[in-house]
Formats: sequence, structure tokens, C-alpha cells
Amino acid sequence: MEAAAPTKPPLSIVLIGISGAPQIARALDALARQVGVPEPELVVAFDPRLPGVEALAARYPKVRFISHPDETTPIKMVGRGIAESRGEVVLLTEDQGVADPGWAHALWSALEREPCGAAGGIIELMRPATPTDWAFYFVDFYRYARPVKVAATGTLSVCNAGYRRADLDALDVDWRHMFVDALVHDALKAKGPLHLVDTARVSVLRHVRLRDALRERYVFGRVFGSNRLQGAPLKSRWTLRLGAPLLPAMILRRMVTKALESEEHRRELTRSAGPLALLVLAWAAGETLGYWTGTHPEDLSVAQEI
Repeated sequence: MEAAAPTKPPLSIVLIGISGAPQIARALDALARQVGVPEPELVVAFDPRLPGVEALAARYPKVRFISHPDETTPIKMVGRGIAESRGEVVLLTEDQGVADPGWAHALWSALEREPCGAAGGIIELMRPATPTDWAFYFVDFYRYARPVKVAATGTLSVCNAGYRRADLDALDVDWRHMFVDALVHDALKAKGPLHLVDTARVSVLRHVRLRDALRERYVFGRVFGSNRLQGAPLKSRWTLRLGAPLLPAMILRRMVTKALESEEHRRELTRSAGPLALLVLAWAAGETLGYWTGTHPEDLSVAQEI
């Protein structure tokens, strides 16, 4: 008699480890306080170069820690983490973030209630924070800063997102090996709009050196640019390439427009204007080179915490 196939859990939470063992532990402690959802399967996909992570297995015996020597970038770790999880719904976050106790419930409910392709939430910055911390936050997460409306959005962050596994499995995108969020999210829009939930909140902080932040923004700007070329017609490719000199002004305009919605963000945007301008230029340079070369940099590692 054959053994019955293991039952799939209703919910998995995949935590991407890019910062370090203390940050992973902090994030797991927050995930253990989630309320209003079935007990989730917890999977940590981490950069194997981070010291001390494997020792966390004894502290968190119910958590599955996975890594691979060739998977040291978030793009690959996200794909591996989701592929090795089993939940019918998969929530995704990073170790730089601390999820509110109601975070999982808010995303879970949105995926059950809304006719959406995927759901995501608010990303805020922990205090205290330096001007470089604020600049690093703005350049990556300004779209998800308060205030936001509960509405359809053009993009989501893998630091705060939820998916139905059936929707991911149906995609004609190889997300299991390279989870390129822009491509995945664009494909999911065929299932319904991306939905932003203002009650699904994650607070983040990555305290890194400015030079390391500049390199990371350049690298992922180039990844973004090269990925946008995939499947694009020739006319669109040349539009992207020729319009690239306008990128810094376009990106800064969007950030300023968003910052004007909050008195605190207006103040911090002014205080962090110097490092923010440099980070925007680094991203724009990478995105431009991605449009012209269509290739990724060889080293996709992220900036390490100080």
C-alpha cells in the first residue's frame, strides 16, 4: 500500500537572508508573533557566505534553512525559497524587515478576498536612521511608504509580498531559478491587478556604507535594465536606450512627489539629498548599461551591514 502524499500546508512564509544571522533571528521572532492565520511553514533561504546562520537551526527547530553555494543573490534565493516551500499561499519578506503581528493576516486576507494577481504592503524605515539609511530606503522603497491607498499598484517589493502558488506555477516564467520580480509581477497581472494593502506592514533597516550602497544600486539597476529588454520589440528597446539620460530626473521626481505627501518624509528627503542623488545616479547608470548591453554584472552580491 502506497503512503499518502504529504498534505500541503495552507501557508508558507519564505524569509530571504541577505543581512546576517542577528537580522534573520530578529525577523523570525517577528514572524513567530503573527496572528489570525494558520501556523505557517517557515523557510529561510540565505546567502551561504553569511556567518552563523546554520547555527540558528537549533534555536528555531521548526524552521527550514536552505542555501546553495551558487545562490548568493536575492534573485536566486527567492526562487529557491519559494520552490522549496509547499504552502498554497506563499508570503515573502527579507531579513532586513520586521513584520507587524497582523502582516501575514492582511496579505492572506487580500489574496482570498481580492481578484488580484499578487498582494503586497507598506514598507517603513526603523528609527533612528542616518541620512544614508534614509537615502538607501527612499531609493528602494519609496513607492511603499505611507501614506498609500488600498488599490491596484504597478509593482510590489519582495520584501513584502504574497502569492497564490497555483498562480505562480501557471506562469510561463522561470521564477524557480531567477525570481526577477518585474517579470513575475508583470506576468501575474494577467490574473488580476497587483494589490497594495496598507495594513500589511514591514519595518526595515539596512545600515550599510554609502560606497557599498552605491555599488548595489548600480548592480540591480543594471539587472532591471537588462531584464526589461527580454521580449521587448526593437522599437521599445531603442526607446528605452535613447530615453535613459532622463532617468535620474524621472526617478527623483517620483521620489519628491511621494515625499511631499508626508511632513517627515519631506524633512528626511532634504536631509538625505546628497547620498540620495548619488544612489539615484548609480541606479540610472546601471539601468542604462543594462539597456545597452542586455547583460547582468558578474557579481550580484548585496551590500553588507556595517
